[in-house]
Amino acid sequence: SWKEVHKKMLKIAITMRNIFVSVRGFETDPIKTLVALDAMEKIDILWQETIQTIVNLNQYQNLNLAI
Repeated sequence: SWKEVHKKMLKIAITMRNIFVSVRGFETDPIKTLVALDAMEKIDILWQETIQTIVNLNQYQNLNLAI
């Protein structure tokens, strides 16, 4: 549902914000930065899943969105 897409997009945005905050403080906490960089690799997977969900909803609901 579009509600689930919205939740996924919020999760991506919050995760990206947390990653940037963690990377910004790499000098004081390098371990936290490494964990954040690992999470960044997983963002691409979550993003691709979200895009596929949007494409599927677009087709299922016949919305003809330009994606």
